[in-house]
Amino acid sequence: MVADYQKRKGEKMTGEMCEVCDTPLYTDPSAEELGIYLHAIAYSDLNGEWGYRSPLPEWAMPPEGRDGVREVG
Repeated sequence: MVADYQKRKGEKMTGEMCEVCDTPLYTDPSAEELGIYLHAIAYSDLNGEWGYRSPLPEWAMPPEGRDGVREVG
């Protein structure tokens, strides 16, 4: 099972070369590999022109009936 995954995953060399710069070409990644994983609750640029804030995950919430932080900034 793991060996099969290793054969499928990641970009691989195609054996072809770029017509412009003669660089070796890779295959396109699969749809599963195009996702990204954010590792922060919020992101923004330095100028404040864009930003993203995620809700707190369920595991970060205080237990039912207990006081605690339920949202960030």
